[in-house]
Amino acid sequence: MDLSPLSPVNFNSFKHGLPKTALKVLSKNLIRITVNDNLKEFHQKLREELLSFGNNWDNLKKSVEDEYDFENFDSEDEYQEAEETAGLNMTCKTCKNCACCCLKLLVKYNLYSNAYTNLSLAYNYLLTLPVTQVACERSFSTLKFIKNRLRNTLTNEHLEAFMLMSVEKRTLVSIDDDILIDRIGKTSEVMKKNLIM
Repeated sequence: MDLSPLSPVNFNSFKHGLPKTALKVLSKNLIRITVNDNLKEFHQKLREELLSFGNNWDNLKKSVEDEYDFENFDSEDEYQEAEETAGLNMTCKTCKNCACCCLKLLVKYNLYSNAYTNLSLAYNYLLTLPVTQVACERSFSTLKFIKNRLRNTLTNEHLEAFMLMSVEKRTLVSIDDDILIDRIGKTSEVMKKNLIM
């Protein structure tokens, strides 16, 4: 319930103000990772930033791109290089009604540095933590299929590789086979001789 006010779908419901208890638990969790040590002050600033952002969302969302790249939310150079060399294209249509769109807008206009510092921290927190246990349960279901009674002697290294390939199947399918062969071929002379030539 404490994370629901951060969704743009709910912005219209608090145009005239948030309930006093809104964002209280979130503020307690976020105060640990900020330089501010006054919980009441932090909670009040977070509420004010969310109200301001929510009231301006209808105008701000017009500038959100029609497509954006989920993988490059944080612009780490080596991560971008790895994606470019793998030939991945993980773009998605924006709905302009989700927390990802809000964070993208805060980053695009550098609003996280001065105007909405606490709010951007809240969106990062929201998008980092799984709100449900579905992903965890799905991983255990996948583990049950991979490590069955016929494969019960798998090493941890192989099991981890199979799990990663199964969970990230969409990414794995989108990688070009020739790029994989070239990369594996460069690892040793024997591979180079057998795969590339």
